Amino acid sequence: MAFPEILDFEILDTDKDGWIRIKLSDGTLLKVKVEITGFVRHPTHDPTGYPVYGINVHPVVRIVSVPKDLRKPVEPPKGPMVS
Repeated sequence: MAFPEILDFEILDTDKDGWIRIKLSDGTLLKVKVEITGFVRHPTHDPTGYPVYGINVHPVVRIVSVPKDLRKPVEPPKGPMVS
């Protein structure tokens, strides 16, 4: 069984729409954005007396570019094409 490889990364910049451009140590370039879908306030408080909040988020990841040596060949679909 293969295990995921932990990669280092560098944050290149952030645009006005909240997209973060990230370059991975393998050369892959990504754009990442976190969309906030809601907040909840728990009935408990932290040790300093502040209320405890939870946040619901939806991470959005776009692959901008991947080095050719990391790409796997794509096989054409098998069987008849259905439209």
